[in-house]
Amino acid sequence: MFVVRITMLEGRSDEQKEMLHSRLAGAVAHHFEWDSSDVRTVIQELPARHWGIAGVSVASRNNGA
Repeated sequence: MFVVRITMLEGRSDEQKEMLHSRLAGAVAHHFEWDSSDVRTVIQELPARHWGIAGVSVASRNNGA
């Protein structure tokens, strides 16, 4: 079994996340010549205030833009 963990900012649609699960599982299965049923994907979404770049949260950077 192979587990792919994705950490990203929140805000993507359910459809985008479903497509991400599908494409990642397909890519991993193809690369390792496994069945896609052996691939697990986990999406962890973080709010912009929990993600920092150069010491400043994305929320603060976006509000200052």
